[in-house]
Amino acid sequence: MTGFGRAEGAHGAWTWAVEARSVNGRNLEVRFRGPPGFDALERQAREGAQARLQRGQVTVGIQARRAESAAQATINVEQLERYLAVTGRLVDEGRATTPNADGLLALRGVIETGEETDDPETRAAVEAAMAVSLSAALDALAAARREEGVSLAPVLTGLVDRIESLVTAAEAEAALQPAALKERFERRMVELVGEAASPDRIVQ
Repeated sequence: MTGFGRAEGAHGAWTWAVEARSVNGRNLEVRFRGPPGFDALERQAREGAQARLQRGQVTVGIQARRAESAAQATINVEQLERYLAVTGRLVDEGRATTPNADGLLALRGVIETGEETDDPETRAAVEAAMAVSLSAALDALAAARREEGVSLAPVLTGLVDRIESLVTAAEAEAALQPAALKERFERRMVELVGEAASPDRIVQ
């Protein structure tokens, strides 16, 4: 059965959205795609789907983003001093004007950005919060599938009733066939006997 569920969450610098969707399938098959570094969520997605659903191809995806922090940017003083040395000589020679701070900071290699990492405690808290959103998305998916089942129940019941009525009619008609065949056979025998006894059939 088809269905869709979505949940969003945030913790600290992290924000995320969890989407769970399913299509028809004879068996339960779960596929997971999550952010790097949160591999444990795949097991929770599979176990959560198995606890709520019995069949279908289920896809669970988590899109997460970590907000950039100003602390990530640092100034490479050595690179900046090399630029100052070069520009200083050009200024002394009259070949360039004194650079401003904005221009210097925009030069390649002066400002360095590094990926900020979470400490283990923070990462565990973020993962736990993501797991809550994951459960909420699976709950929404299961609810959507139940609603679809409720809406399909009258249609399926009507089809079953129609099939049963057709079967009953077919069985009733089949039950009448032997009597009808017997009656037709007897009528034909009477006709044949009558034809045999007809004067036109007597051989002179």
